[in-house]
Amino acid sequence: MGQIVDSDGFISNRLTSARSQLNAGARLRLYKSALTPTPAKVLADFTAIEADFDTYVIKTLDPNFAAGVQIQSGQYRSLSAVQTYGSPTTTGNTLYGWFIDDNAGALICALEFATPIVYSVGAPQLQIQIGYEVWAKSLL
Repeated sequence: MGQIVDSDGFISNRLTSARSQLNAGARLRLYKSALTPTPAKVLADFTAIEADFDTYVIKTLDPNFAAGVQIQSGQYRSLSAVQTYGSPTTTGNTLYGWFIDDNAGALICALEFATPIVYSVGAPQLQIQIGYEVWAKSLL
């Protein structure tokens, strides 16, 4: 059986659609316990372990993601603006990753850090920039 491969134009349109959702009130949030994101995870899985260091605030990503650029044939990326979290002053967390919700009860995506970040009192500000990528997909 052959493979179906998306065209660059179709991939670019998929990224444009994703950007529309990400730029429509989506929110960036951090989580503080070991949890590996999977497609079956839901928002409640992450909000139950959401960060709570004393300077933590949920970041609204509206509008935030730049126009997509082609990295190579079959790969497009949109970068978010840099999101800065203030240094904890009284209470820190060990951070395991971030998640984005649509501000209406649905999880959009999540990322687990390769190594947890110990974000303790006096740590430098934490800056996060998201590179959202869309690739050609092949189906059998």
